[in-house]
Amino acid sequence: SLPGLAATTAGPRFVPGGTAIQQEKPVPRKAAPFEQGETAWRARTDAAKKACLEKRYAEAERLLVTALKQAEAFGPRDPRLVATRNQLAEVYLQQGKPAAAALLLRRALAIAENTLGSQHPETARTLANLGGVASQQAKYGEAEPLYRRALAIREAALGKQHPDVADSLSRLGLLLTAQRKFAEAEELLLRALGIRNTALGGEHPAAAESLANVAALYKAQGRYSAAEPLLERALTTVSYTHLTLPTNREV
Repeated sequence: SLPGLAATTAGPRFVPGGTAIQQEKPVPRKAAPFEQGETAWRARTDAAKKACLEKRYAEAERLLVTALKQAEAFGPRDPRLVATRNQLAEVYLQQGKPAAAALLLRRALAIAENTLGSQHPETARTLANLGGVASQQAKYGEAEPLYRRALAIREAALGKQHPDVADSLSRLGLLLTAQRKFAEAEELLLRALGIRNTALGGEHPAAAESLANVAALYKAQGRYSAAEPLLERALTTVSYTHLTLPTNREV
């Protein structure tokens, strides 16, 4: 026979001694796990974001528990695992479940620092959420350095006028308000308000939230005449229909 013919001809091949070797049929390549699960994972995380905006936290939790299982299939060092853990932890914090959030966040922080780096915005998000856990548990001494570290990372990575920086300023400002450190709290909360007005617009829900945060600070100081017009502006913001005054749960 011609050299190489057996390798390209259908049917069995023969080796010396007459033994037939049946050619194996090509096995179709299976899609990698991320190819199988990416669309479903993203659909669930996007749906959970919408549910959170509408304060349907039980539905968001259900969606994200499934999304987390899908993210785990991407591998133990995949950034989507960190993002999903953070998102689910945020839902738990909104529901007042800091212990459940902490279980997710400790592992998320380790993954984020090892895979994304200590100065990555997702690492900052994880630190900020861990600060939220400590704050809900009234462990203000633990929460403050976590919030400050998250703020420093976001300022360096995103720029000082980024909306995520305003989020960190707001969290830290509310925490300082709870500790009656009013001077620094006012500075931070007013700065957050300015960033949100500039970056998002004065009619944005986050800008109205900042108005309410400053009003809460003034109220804590007994400055009711200063707090009242800010709160009225927040409540009359057209796009902000679900205004909730800040509490420790939202710090």
